[in-house]
Amino acid sequence: MILRTHHMLATLLLACLLLLTACGGAMALRDAQDHYNRGVEIENAATLQAWSPRTENDVTPLVPILEDPNVHYYACLSVLAELDDAELSRDDLLTTRRILEAMCLWRLGKAKDARSAVDRARKSINDATGPRDRAFITALPGFIKMDEARDELGKAKALQDAGARASEASAIERMLFSGTDSAQHVIANARSTSGITDNLKIALYWYELEVYNVWEEVVFELRDGAEISEERQCRIGELLEELRQAGATVLANRLKTELQDKNCD
Repeated sequence: MILRTHHMLATLLLACLLLLTACGGAMALRDAQDHYNRGVEIENAATLQAWSPRTENDVTPLVPILEDPNVHYYACLSVLAELDDAELSRDDLLTTRRILEAMCLWRLGKAKDARSAVDRARKSINDATGPRDRAFITALPGFIKMDEARDELGKAKALQDAGARASEASAIERMLFSGTDSAQHVIANARSTSGITDNLKIALYWYELEVYNVWEEVVFELRDGAEISEERQCRIGELLEELRQAGATVLANRLKTELQDKNCD
């Protein structure tokens, strides 16, 4: 399966793409972005440390004790709270500010607040809103729902009743795949945003594949180790090929070794 590391590395890529402007309230936004990026870097480093191969008797930390990433997410939100929306709106930065707020709330696990921030960002879209910001606004609800599905899986693992486990598996499947508000559909829709960069498109492919990784884990944990359906294995194979075509051959080959893909041509 894809380790949580992959999810965090994709998150880091998204963070580094967020703000590249230099006018009006941009300096404060850059400060906020720095806090957000630092939080993501800490999460990423902690994940890499947790999954790095260790010898049986090796107890030496791989890196110094890490900071709490949430400190930086809250610091980012504090900076954003001091900004003047009217000024940001004049500089066409209000949508970007609201996206960054939503991303912080997402990383803090505040799903309801993050969705509200996304809704506010959507309302501030105008002709100056670029494809990058439009893609973020589209994708974030999918990221949120995927994490909610992962949380539901964590709780379902403790269930002893087979019927309850099967019911939870079906509920998580709906979160991931059913309807236009499912995690997979939302992220795929964001990927189709016209004008986004290749790097952002690759990150969104990665996140969509992470949806399938979560589902593989659901099937393994709650359905007694069964494989995912052939249809979904075929879709994973298609996504990996599309990822190669987007220029991420090394990444696609790496993920191929960890996902239940199938060539169905």
